[in-house]
Amino acid sequence: MKLKSRKEVAKDFEKIPNEDKQRIVTELKKLRAAQTLSESHLKKIKGVDNQFRLRVGTYRIIMESFSCSAMSVSISFIDLSQG
Repeated sequence: MKLKSRKEVAKDFEKIPNEDKQRIVTELKKLRAAQTLSESHLKKIKGVDNQFRLRVGTYRIIMESFSCSAMSVSISFIDLSQG
């Protein structure tokens, strides 16, 4: 599975403490290994087409265009709020 992200996501990711970064990377590796949506642990965002969220601790990773068959995910946002 190919993971793509916007430049803003990379900047946000740098602000995250190292131990939290490691947890996020671990979850993204699991996502890459997922063969189905249910295996991915992604939740569909209600009211929005083709957007999903992955919760890792207090962080939410927002993704667009998730497709196991296309093996592609575009990470569009990481919520840095701690609550």
